[in-house]
Amino acid sequence: MNKSIEITTLKVAESIIGGIAKTSKLDTHSTSLSAFDCKTGSKLALIKGSVCNKCYARKGMYAFKNVKEALKKRTKLIKDKNWVEALTFIISNKKKIVNSGLFRWHDSGDIQDAAHFKKILKVAENTSTIKHWIPTKESNIVKKYKGSIPDNIVIRLSGSMVDGKAPNYRWTSTVTTDPDKATCRAFETGGECNGCTKCYDRDIENVVYLQH
Repeated sequence: MNKSIEITTLKVAESIIGGIAKTSKLDTHSTSLSAFDCKTGSKLALIKGSVCNKCYARKGMYAFKNVKEALKKRTKLIKDKNWVEALTFIISNKKKIVNSGLFRWHDSGDIQDAAHFKKILKVAENTSTIKHWIPTKESNIVKKYKGSIPDNIVIRLSGSMVDGKAPNYRWTSTVTTDPDKATCRAFETGGECNGCTKCYDRDIENVVYLQH
């Protein structure tokens, strides 16, 4: 869509961004893009021992042709003039998001470029009552950004290697093979967060996930 429009319904808003995903772990929604369009992630996927080498979003249902096509379409729709307004409308009006007060970015896929990152921050700015969490491996895009970061978003740079070090950044996440070192305990509750919101908490510098 090349011209700005007034968005008044969730149906219209979701058609502009290509749909929204419901997370299985959290009682909220998230955006999802094709993991095959990840920039850094696609390189890491080829490296044994990296956190992307056995990426869940590159297999199973994600590998089905119709799913891959739908996710790739969402990536292309980021360039739509109404993308920021559409996602702002969804986050402000989708009941599960409003009730939880949480929104996750990219349960699959990642930031595409600097323009995409700026749009994400604008959406967060527009929805100040919602806590946003964006896990990403695009450290260059994040660190090169010179503007302000809204207080309601946590950008966690993800470590590249399983059992590896955390990136040099304020908020990070890493993956471990040792259950005793995992600070995310979702593996004890069938993969459910059960009210835990550590990933969204700016006071928690690093979240450690158990490899799965």
